[in-house]
Amino acid sequence: MTISGISGGYSGYGNVGRGSAVGGPKIEARSDVDSVREKGLVAFARDAKKTAWEEKLKQWREEAMKAMGLTQDRLDAMPSEQRSAALKMVEEAVQQKIKDALESARKQGKDGVSVPQFVDMSV
Repeated sequence: MTISGISGGYSGYGNVGRGSAVGGPKIEARSDVDSVREKGLVAFARDAKKTAWEEKLKQWREEAMKAMGLTQDRLDAMPSEQRSAALKMVEEAVQQKIKDALESARKQGKDGVSVPQFVDMSV
């Protein structure tokens, strides 16, 4: 039995998902393995940990602002003294989240629950 119209390893589908539509942006897919090969495992792990913390801090900042009824537009419209006070309150809330997260991780470690850690082998 022969199937016509499919040749060369599904050549008609070669760029599906890469933004290859006419006029569309070309997006290069990049895997973690490629990043490890380029940077090395230690640098990759350090960057991954940094990115995870940056995302978590951003999330906590957004949560604190939302809890206080603040938006970036509202902050921008505030007089500088009021804005500074509001930002200080947001920063304090984020700092408390950091303390809570670290304490929780310490407690889990003492209770025998494994807390994932990246090994930092830098010298």
